[in-house]
Amino acid sequence: MEEFEENFIPRITQTFHHDQSVNKVERKEIEKEVKALRKALGFISNKQTIINILCTKTNRQRLEIVKAYRSAYESDLIEDIKRKFPKSRFSKLMVA
Repeated sequence: MEEFEENFIPRITQTFHHDQSVNKVERKEIEKEVKALRKALGFISNKQTIINILCTKTNRQRLEIVKAYRSAYESDLIEDIKRKFPKSRFSKLMVA
């Protein structure tokens, strides 16, 4: 059993570190989704677009989206969601 545990931990670590890189295809997809989020948070909000983008991603992908949004618009995605939907359950869910 000890042998299994020793071999198991490095495999998880290697997979985790390898999975951290974002390839070019993912980068273009992220840029596309950032633009869609900005549009969805505009004058006429589109909650379904926000749900479709944020709720179908892994945590790593969501962090990349937040980072790309900040660099593209010099604005924080989380704060923009909170401002657009103040004190709502939707806002709390999307921020979580």
